[in-house]
Amino acid sequence: MILPLRLRGLPLARWLGLPRVGWDAVNRAAYLAAPKADSIVRNAWEYYDGSNYGINSYMRPGVVLRTLENYLGEQAMARALRTFFQRWRFRHPTTHDFIRVVNEVTGRDMQWFFDQFVFGSNILDYRVGEVGSREIGVERGVFDRPEGRTTVEKRPERRDKLYESEVKIQREGEAIFPVSIRIRFKDGHVEQREWDGRYRWVKYSFERATRVERVVIDPERKILLDANFANNSYTARMQAGPLLKWAANLLFWVQNLLLAASAVA
Repeated sequence: MILPLRLRGLPLARWLGLPRVGWDAVNRAAYLAAPKADSIVRNAWEYYDGSNYGINSYMRPGVVLRTLENYLGEQAMARALRTFFQRWRFRHPTTHDFIRVVNEVTGRDMQWFFDQFVFGSNILDYRVGEVGSREIGVERGVFDRPEGRTTVEKRPERRDKLYESEVKIQREGEAIFPVSIRIRFKDGHVEQREWDGRYRWVKYSFERATRVERVVIDPERKILLDANFANNSYTARMQAGPLLKWAANLLFWVQNLLLAASAVA
């Protein structure tokens, strides 16, 4: 889906090369308009206002269910929805009935998920905290080691460089969700880590021949409930290519519009 940006019926969004926007992004944008005002499970007349009623009845459930599907897997989610429909069609199920079906079909206890994101309204937000790489120097001096006191007096003539890298990931929000972290080094090597997110932060340490180049939290963007994608990544040097491309496209069409307007005037 492309944003419906039009001028006198002309599809400006398509001509300007603006990115395609799917319903997941639309629902997420609406959810982020008031993520903490209300929870999903609430009587219609108890919502803060009509806007919150709409968001928590349509857009936010879409974001929650998509995040749940990404976590459980598409096939498992399809089985759960099919079972729920077949078991409760023409009847009046409750939220707890749906939770029981999900737990039964998937073989997992997902109560923690529904407590946070259906019955609660806490924010989920992970961020890349600190990323650093330092060259490990050659030891010289007196050191107490398990085998005894050792004196290193002479520096070796030459050795390959080795870097000690640290990556810290922080949980900014109160909600907790398992998350993947992808760490790429300048030589192309990639390390993948899985974090349960329970504590406020986690640190990963590495010793490699190159520095850390990029860190990405949730690289596949499975957690649509994350309130801020902008703090989910770190890059050692700025990637200016996409920005310059967009700016050039926008400038080109603005110039053409101004020329057309001056011709008509």
